[in-house]
Amino acid sequence: MRFDGTLKSWSDNQGLGFINPSQGGPDIFVRISECCPGGCLSLFK
Repeated sequence: MRFDGTLKSWSDNQGLGFINPSQGGPDIFVRISECCPGGCLSLFK
């Protein structure tokens, strides 16, 4: 599932954060393993 929005908060140490969706509604929880199944060092490279 894909959502467009603005990254509200992020923790590289924990590999998780929240996105404020562009279409409105509650913040969306995101975990780096869902974005990069093979593993990523950081969301911001």
